[in-house]
Amino acid sequence: AGPAARGLLPDTAFAVPPGAPDDPAAGDAAATHPSPHLLQDLWAALRVLSERAPVVLAVDDTHLVDTASLRGLIYLGRRLGSQRVLLVVTELADPAGDRLRNAWQTDLLRHPRCHRLRVGTLSVRGVAEVLTPRLGTVAAGAVASGWWELTGGNPLLLRALLEDLPATSAPAPAPAPALVPAGQPARPAPGEAFGKAVLTCLRRGGEPLLRVARGIAVLEEAGSAGLLPRLLDADPADAGPAATHPAATHPAATHPAATHPAGTHPAGTHPAGTDPTVAGPVPTRILDILEAAGVLRAGRFRHAAARAAVLADLDGPARTTLHRRAARLLYSSGAPAEDVAVHLVAAEHAGEPWGLDVLCRAAMTALGRDDVGRALECLRLAGLACQDDDQRATVALLRARVEWRINPGAALRHVEPLVPALLTGELSSQHSIHLIKLLLWHGREDDATTGLRGLEARRGRLDPQSLAGLDLIREYLPANHPPLAARLAAFDGADDRRPQTAGPSAATGAAASVAASVTDGPQLPSVTTLTDVLRAGASRDTVRTAEWVLQATPLDDMTLGSLEWALLVLAYAERADIAAPWCDQFLREAALRRAPTWQAMLSGIRAEIAVHQDDAPAAQRHAREALTLIPAWTWGVGVGRPLSALIMASTVTGCNIADQACDRPHDQAGGRTADRTGNHIADHAGDHAGDQVAAPIPDAMFQTRFGLQYLYARGQRRLASGRLHAALDDLLTCGHLMTAWEIDLPSFVPWRVEAALTLARLGRAAEGRALAEEHLARPGAARARGMGLRALAATLEPRERPAVLLAAVDILQERGDRLQLAYALADLSDAHRRAGELTKARMITRRAVLLAQECGAEPLRLRLTDRGGEDASGYGGAVATLSAAELQVAMLAASGRTNREIAKKLYITVSTVEQHLTRAYRKLRVSGRADLPVILHA
Repeated sequence: AGPAARGLLPDTAFAVPPGAPDDPAAGDAAATHPSPHLLQDLWAALRVLSERAPVVLAVDDTHLVDTASLRGLIYLGRRLGSQRVLLVVTELADPAGDRLRNAWQTDLLRHPRCHRLRVGTLSVRGVAEVLTPRLGTVAAGAVASGWWELTGGNPLLLRALLEDLPATSAPAPAPAPALVPAGQPARPAPGEAFGKAVLTCLRRGGEPLLRVARGIAVLEEAGSAGLLPRLLDADPADAGPAATHPAATHPAATHPAATHPAGTHPAGTHPAGTDPTVAGPVPTRILDILEAAGVLRAGRFRHAAARAAVLADLDGPARTTLHRRAARLLYSSGAPAEDVAVHLVAAEHAGEPWGLDVLCRAAMTALGRDDVGRALECLRLAGLACQDDDQRATVALLRARVEWRINPGAALRHVEPLVPALLTGELSSQHSIHLIKLLLWHGREDDATTGLRGLEARRGRLDPQSLAGLDLIREYLPANHPPLAARLAAFDGADDRRPQTAGPSAATGAAASVAASVTDGPQLPSVTTLTDVLRAGASRDTVRTAEWVLQATPLDDMTLGSLEWALLVLAYAERADIAAPWCDQFLREAALRRAPTWQAMLSGIRAEIAVHQDDAPAAQRHAREALTLIPAWTWGVGVGRPLSALIMASTVTGCNIADQACDRPHDQAGGRTADRTGNHIADHAGDHAGDQVAAPIPDAMFQTRFGLQYLYARGQRRLASGRLHAALDDLLTCGHLMTAWEIDLPSFVPWRVEAALTLARLGRAAEGRALAEEHLARPGAARARGMGLRALAATLEPRERPAVLLAAVDILQERGDRLQLAYALADLSDAHRRAGELTKARMITRRAVLLAQECGAEPLRLRLTDRGGEDASGYGGAVATLSAAELQVAMLAASGRTNREIAKKLYITVSTVEQHLTRAYRKLRVSGRADLPVILHA
């Protein structure tokens, strides 16, 4: 009897009697009313069992039982009386119910021995107790709050997280207290078990909870949970099939009956007679249940893994339908474009009439947040929504702009189909402006020229934005693409299409003001100032303008050009000390915003600034970084900047990179070099950046400012390696182009200095002297003049050189140019040696050695050491004991000055000079000026 009776306890005992579903005559009555004979037999069996021993009748999830089973429970509950039977039932707290369900609860609560128990979630302390067997006492206490935050104290979720915990996190053996295991996270990492537990928990709540939770999961990504009632108040066919969602539970135990919260076991079928949809306002009790289950907190999923599990459990069509409906609701409510686009992208749906506009605006918003991936997703979908060529061009240019930030080479592929329309004049003016900029970057000057001529031909019909953009390009060309600027100027003059004005721009005042606004930064002042500096040199006004631009301009895709030109103005005005900190600041910001192209360009600029600071190690470091951040072939014509800086710095430091970059011939497979007109390759074998740098240099680079820098750098390298004729060819070609292009500024590229030094070594001193004198006559600041005096001295008679070199040393020492000062001191040492003044030569050589060592100029240091210089560096502490006056006098004496010359320079007496020197000799423990340490330098 016992086993037979226990066999009646499963849920099938209260289900429809066998054969009823297949018996049409049974109708709905069998589904809602249990068989009286079955109930009587069950009660009889229970009574017999209770006479032998206490009986526990347990029924789980009564909020999900069918109507017939519920009536059966009511029948049994009313007959328990004094029998030794304990009825324990569990149900969700405050479930959605009908009249019969309410009657069932009322009957139970009227029973004198009924008790309702509300079972809550675990406390933080309770979570720690659950974790202790796995993590140990100390570790469990340390991390319990984090685990509680993630699970809300739900035991099912907590156990699932323990299953997801890596086996390596297993703690120390109990019962001994354990320390926190190495690498143990303060918060767990939800995995597959956690996701399954969430779904198990949610399915217990029935269809209403599932639909609410599903709606929250769909809306949460866009932060649009306020639309949940409208999203759920939908036709079931539109909302899609039921999926999965969280449920919380509040249990109850009774004697003889009780209720207990669900949340840990699979759900049954939805009770008959209840509405499975949630229409109208979402009942607060449903959200409360989800919160109590530990799945939601403040209306949002406690962890993204829970939301992901819910969405993954939805079938594709249902999920798509929900996202499409959410997009329409958001758009109609005036939500931001980015929130609407989230759902369009999730649904892969671009068929709405407003979809293209929303997706494009959302892409730009995402780009403003530096979310390049989201921007590209929106634009990819927007491409499917285009209806005509103009829309396709808009999306293609936007995609190019976004992709340019991470890969300039890939950006061109999006706009390549637009080039034919540009050449035939069929592309709109605004689209033409953006396309021309990309073509110039990649050296497509012929196509860019045709496009610019087409725009000039219809200048009078251009809208203000296009006119401002055209004038900005025209102002930019003389500084970066001088030959192209000259061709356009000839076209203007021949066809009388563009009036020539004396001002920096042919745009009207209104157009100029529009230029600043549409480009989102002061680009016009930046580029005109750069052009003016390259043509006529710097002034206080140009430096002030550059500083204003740097202060007023935020870093952005549209303003990067402004910042570049402002930084270069300062570098060419010999104010690299101002430019370097600004560039470092922008570099840090670009790194934080994960923009490789920005980082690469700013690193290239920083390398150029370091060259002007004579900081060869820094120039090498930044140039390598620039050529590694993005592939060299994607640099277009701009590759000349970092590559030139790397070559010049490598020449100074003696690194073999420059040799391999400029002078090693290669076959077709391994790379190749050629003459100055093209097809060069930078093969940096053996260097960290070597594989990234090896790429052909575009021919068009030699029609730009970057080509001048490359020729000068290669000339320097060839001069250092003794290839004098090849070096002179590069340097004179560079000078010829600079003169023809009217950007012959010594502080930009001091080509005459290296050319004069080369001519002097070739025995053509008169030609070299003429170049040096031309250099000194050009506009330039202290550094350029110091370098010019050194070049001039190399072309003079030996007896005339010391005075000129001393003047160069004074200028460079006062300015703090240590590398150029080291070169000047090396030449001065040579001049004294030629004059037989070996003591002076030795003293100056020792100082030049230390300077070369500090600057990383290893070839210069080795050359000076070979001729008898010292590599001494042990005087730092002694020098620190000198007074300011003693140090100043000792420094001048170490540079070769006589006592009388020192007295005249410092406006003191010769006796005072002697006294200072005597004290300095004693403190430094040297016998005379010939033994003054090399550490004495400015």
